[in-house]
Amino acid sequence: MFVCLVLALAAGMVYIETATPIYTSTAKLYLDYGGIPIAQSYESGRIPRTDRYLYTQAELLVSRPILGAVFELPEIRRLRTFAEINVPMGYLRRNLHVEVGRRDEIVSVSFSSPHAAEVPQIVNKVVDAYMASRSDNQRKNSSQVLKILQEEMARASAELEEKRDELEVFQSTSMPLALGSDQGSGVGQLYLTLQTEYTQAQLRASDAELFFRSAQMLANDPEALRQYARSRGQVAAYAAGGNEIAQLEAQLTNGQSSLEALLAELTPDHPRIASLTAQIERLKATITELNDRFVRVLLAAAERQFQEAKEREEELADLHREQGLKVAQLNRELNRYQRLHTEVSQLMTYCQTVEQQIREIRTIVGEDVGQLRMEILEPALVSESPSHPQKSKIMAMALILGLLAGGGLSVLRDFMDQTLRSGEEISAVLGLSVLGVVPAMSQRETIPARGQKVYRQPDVPEAEAFRTIRTAIFFGAPKDRAKTLLVTSPAAGDGKSTLASNLAIAMAQAGQKTILLDADFRKPMQHTIFEAQNDRGGLSAVLAGQMKLGLAIQATSVKGLSLLSCGPRVANPSEILNSGRFTALLERLGEAYDRIVVDAPPVTAVADAQILGAVCDVTILVLRAGKSTRKIGQRAIDGLQRVGAHLLGAVVNDVARSGDRYGYYGTYGGSNGSGRGKAKAAKTRPTSSHRVGPKSVVAAISEGVQ
Repeated sequence: MFVCLVLALAAGMVYIETATPIYTSTAKLYLDYGGIPIAQSYESGRIPRTDRYLYTQAELLVSRPILGAVFELPEIRRLRTFAEINVPMGYLRRNLHVEVGRRDEIVSVSFSSPHAAEVPQIVNKVVDAYMASRSDNQRKNSSQVLKILQEEMARASAELEEKRDELEVFQSTSMPLALGSDQGSGVGQLYLTLQTEYTQAQLRASDAELFFRSAQMLANDPEALRQYARSRGQVAAYAAGGNEIAQLEAQLTNGQSSLEALLAELTPDHPRIASLTAQIERLKATITELNDRFVRVLLAAAERQFQEAKEREEELADLHREQGLKVAQLNRELNRYQRLHTEVSQLMTYCQTVEQQIREIRTIVGEDVGQLRMEILEPALVSESPSHPQKSKIMAMALILGLLAGGGLSVLRDFMDQTLRSGEEISAVLGLSVLGVVPAMSQRETIPARGQKVYRQPDVPEAEAFRTIRTAIFFGAPKDRAKTLLVTSPAAGDGKSTLASNLAIAMAQAGQKTILLDADFRKPMQHTIFEAQNDRGGLSAVLAGQMKLGLAIQATSVKGLSLLSCGPRVANPSEILNSGRFTALLERLGEAYDRIVVDAPPVTAVADAQILGAVCDVTILVLRAGKSTRKIGQRAIDGLQRVGAHLLGAVVNDVARSGDRYGYYGTYGGSNGSGRGKAKAAKTRPTSSHRVGPKSVVAAISEGVQ
């Protein structure tokens, strides 16, 4: 800070010593415009002409006729001030300053030049030329003013009559306005009612479709379908055949028990054995027939309910759209009426003002109207000291700038020392390979939009960044060594869940059967990203033995990608994740899927990420540019390494689109381009099958992408 302060003060002193001194002289004029003012325009926002009079005179002072009269004087042309100037009049106009007093009618005229003796002479000549030019136009006859006002009155009256006729025609032809505001209110109220009904119809149609699709999925399991119908409030469907089947199943159980008892005493070909066996087969056939009939009836009812809800939704959509057109038409008519009514009112007020002024002027005969009185209060004098440079002001500014620069550099240095800003810094400070960088995404986007960027917007730079990270992972570790990928971050808000979802989508789009497992029991996000169910099952329900794994896994809109949400919250997440059931679950998923992407809590917040890092094949650490610090990043790495986690590398999130080496994302895009990038990246695949060098994986892949 001290160095900056000294340099700023030294620069100020050098400027003061080398700058050419400039002298300024000022003359002051008093202008009084008396008499009857000209009427104010009826147009909204216009300033009265009398209030603008002094500003008009200030413009006249620097006008070309006034300055031309000044340069016609021989003594002005011989001055040294204009000796080396190519366009003297332009130079004079740029350096001649006219200022109007804020609280008085004083006009100040100033001029600045290195020649102190010539400055007041120039200012006084300009003032003299202005007063001479105004002497012939100083008075205006009352008849002239009266003529102007009469012409203005005739024009305003004609315009007023025209606007009145237009308003009458509009009122007579536009029925909604003639009926008043009640009809407009009724149209608007009906529109809002239809909008509410249309929204409710959409919800009912979506709910009916969900029930119908779910019933189709459970058609092969009549008992599960019956339980699902009961949970959705379909009590009648649940009860249909339920009691009869229960009785038949009880008879079947008794018959099987009796058969086992008889087989212990009699031979299989005994008549009683044969009769009982036939009875058991009939019971099984009856139960199967009842279940099939229940499934058919329920599916038919669900489909009919869905079709009716869809037809009602389409009907209300047409009514809502038609009523919206009526509301728009009514609004246009009301706006036109308000505009015409306002214009008529303004014209009436303006005409009344002009008429009053005409009556006042007619009482004046032979008197001057608009008389202008001018007086020189202070002539311009020779300045004893230069007006520029101002030593005290310049030194004060240099002192302030030095302090600001020093303080700013100190704060910036401290900030840069603590925060990780780029991939190179992460590689150098933390010793991690940088798998890729993700450009900053708008916070106005929804969570599903950001979490499914690769699927919903495949051509944007952010989607290409996630595909680049996917390629880096494929290069960094073979598939058999990186089947389970753990995605975590040092702290909350670094974007790990967004990376996990987009990375899983990118892997599924690459042809690998992928499942996304949400293991963040503290703050789960994957069900929100994919807009899936989470309260009726999930990872916690499977580990607790409350639900089968096949029922807990949910399909997504992305082909080849499944989702296992975290499920209802549990009181002891760490103990559940550290159990043998979770390890066995990962093994089962590994047999069915090519890749398992695990979304874990932040490392430094809880111990869950360290537990998951010990059982997963590789771990990816997400760091947010400008937010993650060296200290918290190192703490996260140490915590993962203590449990033997295999850190594949880091991903830099929320990188600015410009001002850094990753700015190529701003101009890169398109599915064709991304395809070519992947092809080139495949050719530059490193020979190492386990870890890419610490400089950056992106450096190798970016060449192929570009």
